Amino acid sequence: MGISKAGSRTEGLKHLMRISKAGSRTEGLRHLMGISKAGSRTEGLRHLMRTSKAGSRTEGLKHLMGISKAGSRTEGLRHLMRTSKAGSRTEGLKHLMGISKAGSRTEGLRHLMRTSKAGSRTEGLRHLMRISKAGSRTEGLKHLMRISKAGSRTEGLRHLMRISKAGSRTEGLRHLMRISKAGSRTEGLRHLMRISKAGSRTEGLRHLMRTSKAGSRTEGLRHLMRTSKAGSRTEGLRHLMRTSKAGSRTEGLRHLMRTSKAGSRTEGLRHLMRISKAGSRTEGLRHLMRTSKAGSTTEGLGHLMRISKADSRTERLKHLMRTSKAGSTTEGLGHLMRISKADSRTEGLKHLMRISKAGSRTEGLKHLMRTSKAGSTTEGLGHLMRISKADSRTEVLRHLMRTSKAGSTTEGLGHLMRISKADSRTEVLRHLMRTSKAGSTTEGLGHLMRISKADSRTEVLRHLMRTSKAGSTTEGLGHLMRISKADSRTEGLRHLMRTSKAGSTTEGLGHLMRISKADSRTEVLRHLMRTSKADSTTEVLRQQMRMSKADSRTEILRHLMRISKAESRTEGLRQQMRMSKADRRREALRQQMRISKADTKT
Repeated sequence: MGISKAGSRTEGLKHLMRISKAGSRTEGLRHLMGISKAGSRTEGLRHLMRTSKAGSRTEGLKHLMGISKAGSRTEGLRHLMRTSKAGSRTEGLKHLMGISKAGSRTEGLRHLMRTSKAGSRTEGLRHLMRISKAGSRTEGLKHLMRISKAGSRTEGLRHLMRISKAGSRTEGLRHLMRISKAGSRTEGLRHLMRISKAGSRTEGLRHLMRTSKAGSRTEGLRHLMRTSKAGSRTEGLRHLMRTSKAGSRTEGLRHLMRTSKAGSRTEGLRHLMRISKAGSRTEGLRHLMRTSKAGSTTEGLGHLMRISKADSRTERLKHLMRTSKAGSTTEGLGHLMRISKADSRTEGLKHLMRISKAGSRTEGLKHLMRTSKAGSTTEGLGHLMRISKADSRTEVLRHLMRTSKAGSTTEGLGHLMRISKADSRTEVLRHLMRTSKAGSTTEGLGHLMRISKADSRTEVLRHLMRTSKAGSTTEGLGHLMRISKADSRTEGLRHLMRTSKAGSTTEGLGHLMRISKADSRTEVLRHLMRTSKADSTTEVLRQQMRMSKADSRTEILRHLMRISKAESRTEGLRQQMRMSKADRRREALRQQMRISKADTKT
């Protein structure tokens, strides 16, 4: 994170955003996008994609891969791997990992993090971002994306996702995890890492790179790119995008998402996760963390790092950040999560996941948000948002979701889905951006950008999108989509989601779900989950699927997980819809983590 060994907490996101100690707040995302100090707002994603001002869309990945303007397709993977023109294929993953020609396999992640054999822990992410010890802060992600000082322009996230002008809507995290049609619970990150059903922990990155058990290093990116053994270098990016030899540029994200030429809207992230149309409802975050049906708390990122069951409790974040057995709290994610020295050894990823020492399955996302049974600890996103120790207990999720002091912090993402307090309807997205009824508080992205209390009201989204002081706070994502100042108020996320001018003017996630002007104020997160004014639990995906009120009650989880009508009536969130307020809170987390009623109480 670029935090010096003695770095104070205030350095955290400041470094992440490459803001100098005295750096102005406006530097934030501007640096992240590699926009020069005088860079216009329109440069944003254009730089990210490295397209020239007049650059055609074809420049996109070409630049991303470091292919010269006149570079032939054969340059693709070669550049990605930094192999010389005459470079042999064996250089592939070896270069990616920074392993010397004679380097042993044990160099793996150490090289990935660019820590020397005796490398100090502080080198970690700094190397990952290619920041020299004395490296300037502006270099960060710019290098990661290989953006030249004079970078370029194009289609924004639409290109990044390769969504056509009339791009379709995408589906769920289920796809992001590539869960098979009948995806078993054990598929989660296992699939992401391509570990076989019986795959041992040692399979990890080996599978990610698709090297066989006895696979030589030459297999590396070749497999990643799906080039045959005799595959020519020209196959590179083409294979990565799954475009046929004569594949047109329009294949873009459609291939990345595995949607057919006439791909329906339902394909989206679902394909990315490999979840079938009828994907099972029991997958949830449990898969993301690789917990078995009887979910153990030792799985999680522990497996990702190949930590044995016995080691997992104390090793997690320690391994992730390569901290010694006596783990220091001055490194990596440790700082990001602000874990005290006393906690660090055994708390690691446990805190990241909020799993208690005796962590039951009920801890789930509650831990992710760092709320304990009795409230919140001093860690978690609370620290990420710079909440003081005194505030942390009641502030964590409340600040994240901007719920009032009266809000409960024990629900984790459950609150994200079901905030029922008096404030929640009108406060949700407002709180998300840290605006209070009377205006903005000093929290939210305002803090992320280090905006003073006086500035926060007008600065928050404005800074995020780099609008001038005279700029309107309604610019937001509108700028991301290149909306004129006059349009910004009503265009916001509406443009991002392609809603017509007739859309609502009260942006936020409300627009993401196409909420009408009249409803938007109280509908924001409620609409995101499809809850109506009358029944906050019956409308969940109704708007997204354009269902009637009557259908919504039985369609909620069905649409989210793509289950049949018959199944939805007796499954999943149906219980959530017909329970008391108190029961709904318990069920939310229970369903999310897939645990029994009995376990929820404990």
